[in-house]
Amino acid sequence: MVRSLVTIVVIAVTLAGCVSQSSKNFSEALMNGTEASYIDSLGGTTAFSTLDSETLQYLCAAYAQSDDFSTAVDCYDAHIQRFYHSTVGLDNFITMNVLYSRAYMAFELAEFADAITFAEMDIDFMARHDFAIDSYLGGPTYGSKLISLHAMKLMSFNQLGRSAEEEATYQTLQGFVPWVAKQPRIAKNGNVITRPLLHGRMAFAYVQTERFEQAANLFGDDEDSGRQKTLAVLSGIATFGTSVVTNAISERALKRFDQGPYYIGKAALEGGRFDEALTQFTIVDSYDMFDINRARKWAFLHDFGRSHQALGNTDKSIELYSQAIEIFESQRSSLRDEGGKIGFVGNKQAVYADLVSALMDQRRYAEAFSYAERGKARALVDVLASKKSFGNSSSGSQNRLITELDEAEKSTRQAAMVGEDVSKTRGLVIASHEAISQQAPELASLVTVGVPQVETIQSLLPVGETLVEYYGSGENLVAFIVSRDDVQGVRLNGEGLARDVSAFRKALINVNSTEYQRFGDQLYNRLLRPLDAALGTKQITIVPHGALHYLPFGALTDRGSFVVDRLAIRMLPSASVLLFLKQNNSSMGSLLALGNPDLGDADYDLPFAGQEARLISEQVAGAKLLTRGQATESALKRYGNSFRYLHLASHGTFDAERPLLSGLLLVGDSQNDGILTVGELYDLQLNADLVTLSACETGLGKVASGDDVVGFTRGFLFAGASSIVSSLWQVDDAATSDLMTGFYARLADTDKRSALRQAQLATKTRYGHPYYWAAFQLTGATDSL
Repeated sequence: MVRSLVTIVVIAVTLAGCVSQSSKNFSEALMNGTEASYIDSLGGTTAFSTLDSETLQYLCAAYAQSDDFSTAVDCYDAHIQRFYHSTVGLDNFITMNVLYSRAYMAFELAEFADAITFAEMDIDFMARHDFAIDSYLGGPTYGSKLISLHAMKLMSFNQLGRSAEEEATYQTLQGFVPWVAKQPRIAKNGNVITRPLLHGRMAFAYVQTERFEQAANLFGDDEDSGRQKTLAVLSGIATFGTSVVTNAISERALKRFDQGPYYIGKAALEGGRFDEALTQFTIVDSYDMFDINRARKWAFLHDFGRSHQALGNTDKSIELYSQAIEIFESQRSSLRDEGGKIGFVGNKQAVYADLVSALMDQRRYAEAFSYAERGKARALVDVLASKKSFGNSSSGSQNRLITELDEAEKSTRQAAMVGEDVSKTRGLVIASHEAISQQAPELASLVTVGVPQVETIQSLLPVGETLVEYYGSGENLVAFIVSRDDVQGVRLNGEGLARDVSAFRKALINVNSTEYQRFGDQLYNRLLRPLDAALGTKQITIVPHGALHYLPFGALTDRGSFVVDRLAIRMLPSASVLLFLKQNNSSMGSLLALGNPDLGDADYDLPFAGQEARLISEQVAGAKLLTRGQATESALKRYGNSFRYLHLASHGTFDAERPLLSGLLLVGDSQNDGILTVGELYDLQLNADLVTLSACETGLGKVASGDDVVGFTRGFLFAGASSIVSSLWQVDDAATSDLMTGFYARLADTDKRSALRQAQLATKTRYGHPYYWAAFQLTGATDSL
């Protein structure tokens, strides 16, 4: 993303007819990796209101290049506010490019409504100032920009579900086809606006909105787009030396710019014409267009592998999928280029899913299980990629490691951008990953994609324990059954699974109906009955996937009985978490209970939660009770590291789109706002053997591409808690009070998993309906020291 924005700025100045000192200074900072010093030299944010139009655009681009997207957005907005109505010609030209950059940044940050707004502003701005595609000098550039703006609008309307406007934008894009046909096929005199480039921008947008045939037609309808005709045109233009040199230059230019075979192959693949797809992708594989554009290369390798797999070439598909994964696992954050956003280049999780499926076909269950775990780690990395600071270290060494990794990755991106050898900088990236893995393994679980050997996970399973991990997408769902001495894989029916889980949850919250039994039976038959032969223990660890993160497995029914009646279940966000589960037993305090905080609104009062916290505190010697105005976020942060048990009885909020902003509602003060967010948990250091979240929907989190859930449980585990008890829906206040007091009463005599199960069974005896007792689940370690 950042590279495309920077390129836009450089092009703007070049076309303006001069290379100013501001341009030189920015270019030097970009090439030397000294953006921070460059920003300081211009005055940083204080200069937004004073710099001239040209220099200010470079300052904005420097913030973007430094991955400080929030400040970059503020900078572009300041530029637009100051210069949008300027009557100076150069200001207008630069503002056109700034509007483009602002629209593209919004698009890359998935702020699609803003992307549409700024794209339309730029289109109107260009028309108002007569930036026309038939202008003598700038026409190709203006036409290219207009195509890109409409392509952004097309994909943004698609993401927002605004189908009528999407179709109208598509028709507008199609209107550019005759103009594109008049453009040159290769670059001349430094002009980078070529017919393949323009077709590629349109085709990319068409593919992302599932207009595969329309994308292919952009190339198929071009009368000289055939490979031989293209070579003939290129050969006629090239004038260097002998015919051998001429043909070599032509061949290289073709391989760099002609994207036709890729989009023709993509249309064939999505249309089920796998032989044709394989033929076209084989041509693409001989090209070098993706050697620099690595973010697009992994997506191509995925499609290439899909065509092989569809034709039964499973070994080759496994090889290609593995290569694709190697590319995007080589960087912690999402790869960046024009179109580099994960949601638009392709679905990384789909690569893992397809590779797992191919390995399942060959009964290579252990390898399939390992890649399923890598997929979970990848999604967590993508969600947390923007979080640069983790405070779980008093010395700050972890933040230093992250900084070193950031710098190494930035150097690699810059070297690739200017065509330099990246082997040295890639070595620095690898060394940084290794340093994090050795010095801060818990941090490595967040910022790197590293998965232990299957044998290691097996060795961490307690005797008499079976781990069941679900993985898949769409109709493809598999379950891995892992014991201490075996790994098996079973294919399951995933069709409509999210729909059925949702229906089950809705039935569970209707206390006046037994409709939940029908859905509970159906889900049991799909998810657990096929595993009966392999489940040889009563102690089960479940690693869910996708919609299954929201499923209360204990409430599933089998011919009139509940799963909780015969199985003791704990949850894990991924099997790899077993490596980081701690066994804590703080000697400084027994239990810290925060209940029914005074949130300033009677509608938020939870009187039973306050009673629950008081009763539990009375059961545990040495407990500290904080209710109403004392139940502050600051108190939790101040005392949390000094207690073995933390009990939080309050409301919780869940933000699926911004999972790190989901939070527990406590009392605010001058130090904290009263909302303990998931993001803040990654900055805490706890020493708790158990954190109980007796609040609303505290077990929920965002599922990234059907992947590892990012929520309170994962955050508390990283903060140092051994285990978490949390809820899957808005629980009944009185029933929860009974369940929780029973849970703590049993902790002195048994492990946490058994204590929770016994408390649920006791509550079930009194209340019956699973709404009252099935919401709570244990995640993490089961035993205490």
